[in-house]
Amino acid sequence: MSMRRWLPAVLGLLLVALLVIYAAAARRSPVVEGPAPAERDPSFGVPEVQDDPGRARRRFLPHVPADPGVAALGAEQTEPVADDAAVVAPIAPSPETAERDQQIERLRASGPDVMGLTGKVQSMQADWQTLAAKAGIDVQVSPLECHQAGCFSTLVFKARDAVEDLTSKIFDSRPVADWPGPKTRSTPLARPDGGAEVTWLLLPPGDASAGAPAAAN
Repeated sequence: MSMRRWLPAVLGLLLVALLVIYAAAARRSPVVEGPAPAERDPSFGVPEVQDDPGRARRRFLPHVPADPGVAALGAEQTEPVADDAAVVAPIAPSPETAERDQQIERLRASGPDVMGLTGKVQSMQADWQTLAAKAGIDVQVSPLECHQAGCFSTLVFKARDAVEDLTSKIFDSRPVADWPGPKTRSTPLARPDGGAEVTWLLLPPGDASAGAPAAAN
């Protein structure tokens, strides 16, 4: 047989043998595949159902430490609020103070100063302050307030023992000595700062219903 006739047949046999060998090798090689759907994480793509609704969310959130300042603020807000009924009631005024205040209200309720008493007492405030300054007495003298039933002025003393000293000087002064109507002074009233205050009342002539508190001896 000539070479031209058997050479193609040999090449064809070799090609067929190579294809057979390749196919056999392909069948023996393992195929790399991913895990079966049943072998994957059951939580992947499937919502978790648990007793605690917040448990599934907490597994994806970082842990954040509690702020002590916020905790303290919450504790302060939970403290009980004092009941309005527990507020201490104001202290009632003393009988002497109540009596003095009633006299002042009586004068104010009597009406305007139709008798012109203001013009007769307008210089007394300055006179009383001058007497106190000469005696070294620390006192504040309020302007005399006049109404139809009389006038009054309150003197606030820094020291209680100075009340009687200035009282005697005021009684001996010319303006008060010349006053034609009743004149009196309230009982010294103690103040929280250790001082005292008194109120002078100057009533118009012929006022028999003065009823003002008498000066202390």
